[in-house]
Amino acid sequence: MFNENCDKTKCPGPLRHYKGLGCTPIYANPNDCCAKAYECSHLDNLSPNKCYVNGHKYNIGEMLKPEDSNRCDLNCTCTHYDDG
Repeated sequence: MFNENCDKTKCPGPLRHYKGLGCTPIYANPNDCCAKAYECSHLDNLSPNKCYVNGHKYNIGEMLKPEDSNRCDLNCTCTHYDDG
């Protein structure tokens, strides 16, 4: 049973980020308002050499389609960062 008085703005973490990634919230108790964690194992299957935006896949160096970019993302391009 979901708590109808739940105010998600009071929950910690980047909730929109997890939702945008398609992650599933994990609750300690079924009626909790805030998730204790998020299950995102589907991301393990994504290529580290691609960019994924709004369900679209981009190659490194490829410019985002207008429908996938915000107006502040002028000329936004898929870029690979070496984290090593």
